[in-house]
Amino acid sequence: MLGATFLIPTIICPAMGATIAQTGQVMSTIFFVSGLATLLQTSIGDRLPIVQGGSFSYLPSVFGIIFNSELQAIEDDNDRFHATMQTIQGALIVVGIIQMAIGYTGIFSSCLRFISPITVACVITAIGLGLYGIAFTGVSQCWTLGLTMIGLAVLFCLYLPRVKIFGFPLFDLFPILIAIILTWSLAGILTAAGAWESDSPCSTSATMHYVGEAPWIWFPY
Repeated sequence: MLGATFLIPTIICPAMGATIAQTGQVMSTIFFVSGLATLLQTSIGDRLPIVQGGSFSYLPSVFGIIFNSELQAIEDDNDRFHATMQTIQGALIVVGIIQMAIGYTGIFSSCLRFISPITVACVITAIGLGLYGIAFTGVSQCWTLGLTMIGLAVLFCLYLPRVKIFGFPLFDLFPILIAIILTWSLAGILTAAGAWESDSPCSTSATMHYVGEAPWIWFPY
């Protein structure tokens, strides 16, 4: 869940016209709201031991909004980012109200007999295939780091979930986050060693200054 929450802004924000700084703000916002939702759910909600985070299920619909012709016609990237964000926020509010209505009226319980594991598997597969083009477009910009990230994610998720570090199931809880940290560290080392030009998509030199410029404390809007 932590990895998914981290990845969603990095996938959708560039397509919305966001700068790296704006992407970082959206990432901070989704972590803040996820923590707040988890706190509410575990204290006054159903009190299930789960983290409330972002969901990839909404991404196909979100990209449908992002690539709307009217929004894409906005020439200024900053204006397009804010207009797209407002549209997505409004859509999510409407969807949330509909979901609440379905849940509180008990309509969903009568539909459960039509939803089998096969149905769920098909839906998840369709979501994954729908994001295939977006994911591999990013990977193709730098095959070295892209394949490294994929390999580490597969290794941690499938082969090391039972490996514990000082008794802590690190790879079972944070496989994607660890893969991102290690891949980014590799990119930083190779950039410092001069393996890539400064304008290469693999290089971190064009984005490292954002780390230094980022505020220590930032309250999400």
